[in-house]
Amino acid sequence: MKRVLPLFLIALFLFGALSVPKMVTGMNVSVEISPIERFNEQQLISALPAQFVDRPMRVAVYDEPNTTLPSYASGGVYSNNITTVIPILEGAGYEVTVIDLFDILDHELMTAEYDVLVLVDNLPRDNVTLLVKEFWLGGGAVLSFNSAFGYLMYFGLIHDSLESNFGLLGVDPLPYWGYDDFNWTFFEERHPIAKDYHPGENLSVPGDNWVMLNYMNLPGLLGDDFAGVATKDIWDGVILGVDNSDKGGRIVQITGNCSTIPAGFESIIVDSIDWLCPRPKARIAFDLSHQPRRSLDSWDGGSYPDSYSDVRDFWVSHSFTVDKIHPSPEGNLTLDRISKYDVLMIVLPDYNFTQQEVDDLISWVNEGGSLFLFGEAGTAPYIKGNEQLNRIMAPMSLQINLTLSISGTISTDINENHPTTEGCSSASIGYRGYINITGNANEICYTDSDVWIAGNNYGNGRVIVQADMNWISNDFLADDDNRPLSLSMANWLTSGGARVLMYADTWGGTANDNPYKGPVAAALRDLGVRFQLTYVREYFNLSLHAHEWDLVIFDNLQFGPSNYLDDIYDYAQGNGRLI
Repeated sequence: MKRVLPLFLIALFLFGALSVPKMVTGMNVSVEISPIERFNEQQLISALPAQFVDRPMRVAVYDEPNTTLPSYASGGVYSNNITTVIPILEGAGYEVTVIDLFDILDHELMTAEYDVLVLVDNLPRDNVTLLVKEFWLGGGAVLSFNSAFGYLMYFGLIHDSLESNFGLLGVDPLPYWGYDDFNWTFFEERHPIAKDYHPGENLSVPGDNWVMLNYMNLPGLLGDDFAGVATKDIWDGVILGVDNSDKGGRIVQITGNCSTIPAGFESIIVDSIDWLCPRPKARIAFDLSHQPRRSLDSWDGGSYPDSYSDVRDFWVSHSFTVDKIHPSPEGNLTLDRISKYDVLMIVLPDYNFTQQEVDDLISWVNEGGSLFLFGEAGTAPYIKGNEQLNRIMAPMSLQINLTLSISGTISTDINENHPTTEGCSSASIGYRGYINITGNANEICYTDSDVWIAGNNYGNGRVIVQADMNWISNDFLADDDNRPLSLSMANWLTSGGARVLMYADTWGGTANDNPYKGPVAAALRDLGVRFQLTYVREYFNLSLHAHEWDLVIFDNLQFGPSNYLDDIYDYAQGNGRLI
């Protein structure tokens, strides 16, 4: 419970252990608040609902007995000493699984299954390098030891500009790491991966061909993403933390081949896993099993490869994780596979859905899952794919028109009364079709009476469909407000059934520059609480009235929701909880 206890006030509010406050800043209203009941730790643990109990941190340790050089490696010595690391991880209570080359080829390395991949002074073989990178790009974290840093360099996990450079001192023209013998490491900064150490302290180590990193150039490349935790001297680092603000999961690099592990390093390994472990707002899956017309990465193949990698990176940098659902002989979109995710993204499929898949998808949405569907213009090459999407949406009051289409790129109007358009004024749409809506479905992007993007609630789940598969592809994402619109859609799709509404003020400081990773949002994600995030006052008020909420939270209130104080007061007067 060590991660939950610092957040116990939010937990107690959600559980109802605190009386309801009836005072809002700026109002002349004051109601006496009952004192907080004093809980000891065991009472708190027993009082919290199951959702607040720590889920296990799932660690995959890569076993690679083949220590010869793969084709991308220019040199180095590798050991694969996983047997010294595993007892430390298991002793800390982490859920540890040893995976090998064949497990990764079978697509078992997914963010829905594992949080952290550990590379113990070894290198992924050539035929799984991109699958390992997919895990990191999707939000999975990596803990690497010693010479595994060469893989991180070569495949761009450390920085895009270093990709295709193995970076070994004395071998490669742009060296970023090498070997040395040393007896001490010096801690340079306070960091969560080294909680037992303060800046200025040192640690005795039996350094023998241990990896040192180029700390002269890495800080300039990584900027605020860089944390040089420990060094050999002012030029050479030995423990590094990377929290990439643009793409991928966190990374920790620790020196030493793990033949023996100094006692002082054990707590660093344990603390690293805790810091590395992603706490996503929600999990998104991209369906590759029905041959989408557009793919996620260049190595996926398909008619239009490398189409959505930028929006994937954008979602991951805003606290979502993203996996790919590959074809499987055991079934593609089965309930067992899709139930691990909050959103399933399906792009114009060339392969048919089975009736079982259609039934399972409809049932999954009804129970709380969400669909993000991409159709296309109603012309011959795309009609089959549109028909397959329409089969899934048959009961959801949404259909893609199979006969109408229009060419040319335009900036469309948006429905300002829908939560998905928060912070947006227009969207750029290319060659496209039309959406037919009935019942309670809502238009999202349109021109006059022509609807291009629409959404609806269905049971406990949600669905958004677009008659243009290009508008958030890499070619269009930067146009108009496509990028923030894609994020607001992910936020809405993953907030179905949420009972917590949060307003994150982005004014007056850096705490909420990325409101999805701000301190209060991080606390809610840490607790595993599903929540609707807003950061524009008008959209906060729109959401406040659209649903019933158990709790409303204002974070970093600077400018304030001045136009809506009466609405907030009415919410609190109606026994709403407010932080």
